[in-house]
Amino acid sequence: MCTLTANAALETWRALDTRLSPIIGPRGFAALYQRSLQRVQAEHAWLPAPQDGASQADAYAALHAALAQQPSERADPANAALLTAFRNLLASLIGQSLTAHILTSAQGGQANSPPERDPSP
Repeated sequence: MCTLTANAALETWRALDTRLSPIIGPRGFAALYQRSLQRVQAEHAWLPAPQDGASQADAYAALHAALAQQPSERADPANAALLTAFRNLLASLIGQSLTAHILTSAQGGQANSPPERDPSP
């Protein structure tokens, strides 16, 4: 199946956690991550369900396992949707410019598309 996507996703989420946790706190990061999972569940029901109180290591292991079991045609868009949901939530809290700067820095300087507006509350 798609171990490359799963490994890349794991690296990305760990980097984001490392970069953002000192700014928004580990609980803040975990809450944004869990809320992002919740938002993409309808479209990608095979992703792990949000687990309040789970360690981030466990949450990432569950995401890695779910992505690794899917073909890249399903895993890539699901992880992209999860990242977009996370970006949108973060941007709603701290603004798009700061979000873009922090996420670009956390992902090793790779340019990201700007956060999209998420119509759901």
